[in-house]
Amino acid sequence: MAEEDPQFPQCEAVHRPLGADVDVFNVPYNEEGELLTDGTTRQWDLRTQALGVITCGELKGRRTIVLGKTDDGHWRVGIKDPRMVQGDYHDVKIMGSWWPDAAVAGSVQLLPMGVWKPPAEADA
Repeated sequence: MAEEDPQFPQCEAVHRPLGADVDVFNVPYNEEGELLTDGTTRQWDLRTQALGVITCGELKGRRTIVLGKTDDGHWRVGIKDPRMVQGDYHDVKIMGSWWPDAAVAGSVQLLPMGVWKPPAEADA
């Protein structure tokens, strides 16, 4: 008998402040996606239409929008090209379903997406 692949996320309810079926997770990272070691947490919102920003790599700083999930439970993330005026996103990447589990455990140094702040909020 074939063993089934594990289903992610497997985060305990205590790490899902809005309920077990809502993709919001309490994680030990700051808004820039950097690991915090002082015990503080914040909510990482991966619900459809949640806004974020890429935290590293060649696309660092680009705005993101969660487009939903694949049939396998991975997140579809739209990425905004700042050179383009029209449209909410211009490229789509897949973020693995295991990310919330790794984030809740604090097992990675940097999350792939941080919190996007509107310009007025960023300057305040």
